[in-house]
Amino acid sequence: MPSHRLIPLLAALLGTMALPVLAAGGGDGGAFTLTPEQITWQEGKATQRVDVHADAAHHVVTRRVRIAAGTDLPPHGHERGYRLVTVVSGTLLLGFGDRFDAAMLKPMPPGSVFSEDAGHRHFARTLQEPVVLQLTEVCLACAAPSPARP
Repeated sequence: MPSHRLIPLLAALLGTMALPVLAAGGGDGGAFTLTPEQITWQEGKATQRVDVHADAAHHVVTRRVRIAAGTDLPPHGHERGYRLVTVVSGTLLLGFGDRFDAAMLKPMPPGSVFSEDAGHRHFARTLQEPVVLQLTEVCLACAAPSPARP
């Protein structure tokens, strides 16, 4: 993938191209429901994020991230919190470190789980199919979870 395409992809993953919150709140202590049909992905973007639920009282936010087929994500880290990530669909090739090293990529098929602390750098690749991840971020030192952005 040309390097000029990597920066927009990383920016999208980090949330600068986020979609609105889709959780259907029930007003009953934070319970909600969300079906796959209620998640709307924007066509044409290589990496997208949908905030599906946030609970400011517990400093937690859950997101779905979709990464297009044939995408390389350069090494990056997240500034805050702890993240627990589950591969929902597709196979993510994941590596940890400060430089992209294809020899370090480990296949993470659907159902795989990984975690990352703030500042822990990682990189990834998708192959012939898009990958959907679900990540939950907990940030007790933060005033509130990352808000949904239009």
